[in-house]
Amino acid sequence: MDITQFIVSLVGLIFAAIAMYAVPYIKLKLGAEQWTQLQSIVYVAVHAAEQLGVNKIIKDKYEYAADKVKAELARLKIQYDEDTIKAAIEAAVRQNFPKK
Repeated sequence: MDITQFIVSLVGLIFAAIAMYAVPYIKLKLGAEQWTQLQSIVYVAVHAAEQLGVNKIIKDKYEYAADKVKAELARLKIQYDEDTIKAAIEAAVRQNFPKK
């Protein structure tokens, strides 16, 4: 059995679980308005990271997006934990750039 196929399937299941369970939990925890604001910031950062990554301007798209989200949240004096930011970025990637 090819271990790569197993790992790819496992990662897919993990991301699906995040999208199905973690995101709704976080949304309830933060409130609709704060969640919408975070989603807007993450949306812009993820799309920028995707474009810069495709054009080979940056190496790590996740790191770029996370840094930009954290910087914008700091500028707005909004505090979120790392897990919330990571879940929001992963959800945005899966929603906007599904695997073909």
